[in-house]
Amino acid sequence: MGELERSAPTELIPRVRPVLRAWASLGIAILLISTTPLLVKFAGKGGASGPVSAFYRMAFASVAVAPMGALRRHKGASQAGTNLAILAGLLLAADLAFWNSALLEITAADATLLANNAPIWVGLLAWLVWNRRLGRKYWVGLVFALAGTTLLLGHIRHSMALGRGAALAAVSSLFYAAYLQCAERARLHMDTITFVARMTTTGAVALIIVCGLMRLPFLGFTPFAWLALACMGVISHLGGWLAGSYALGRIPAARASVVMLLQTPLTALAAVALFGERISTLQLGGGALLLGGVALAIQR
Repeated sequence: MGELERSAPTELIPRVRPVLRAWASLGIAILLISTTPLLVKFAGKGGASGPVSAFYRMAFASVAVAPMGALRRHKGASQAGTNLAILAGLLLAADLAFWNSALLEITAADATLLANNAPIWVGLLAWLVWNRRLGRKYWVGLVFALAGTTLLLGHIRHSMALGRGAALAAVSSLFYAAYLQCAERARLHMDTITFVARMTTTGAVALIIVCGLMRLPFLGFTPFAWLALACMGVISHLGGWLAGSYALGRIPAARASVVMLLQTPLTALAAVALFGERISTLQLGGGALLLGGVALAIQR
């Protein structure tokens, strides 16, 4: 009995550390990705349209991740994993094209809020398609999180009048939810870097074709816009999605998407610093509700 008691703590350490790394990775992803709305707006002011900024985001990321992906070719991946990575790239490309376009028509905070309706669709997909039981705590936490997010950005009712931008952001949330589910499945078949390399390259190719068909300009932007596009690809996309993809391989997409709602308050705070937006008492209360809902939803 003494031998078992002494060995138990040692056996638990390998099980605990991967979980902590996954949640820490998700936190880093949220922080990096939350800079995206601001970068999209900066690029838009410099002449880059929504779909084109989405293309450059994935193109810069593809160039940066290509050497890392090449070093991992020897590991290989199943055909099912490759197909899922390609599908994930197409879904994320659609999500970014719609969301970036919405960001140029409504506020960054409002576009982020509408796009973060994805947890609703993720939960329904997990339940309907994969027959996954999410549990009462998840659904109650999700309700609180969404209610808190709505209060946090109470002025959303004014943005809803901007039908086009609101509709674009809402559609992007559908593609984002599908991407989360696809990424979770793809990560069961390949490592993080291989997944991100294949997914990002697929998205970049799809976007350059779409932008070409739409006759959108790829050049003629200001230097600051180019800097924003580069940061979007290397920091927001590559850094954020490498961390996020690692986490999605170890955390169910439904729970991860709820925690990713934290992008909204981070974006709102950044908007206060950069654009002078104000946060009301009602919005602070909404933030507390959101955090409480997230804490409840991620409990086992």
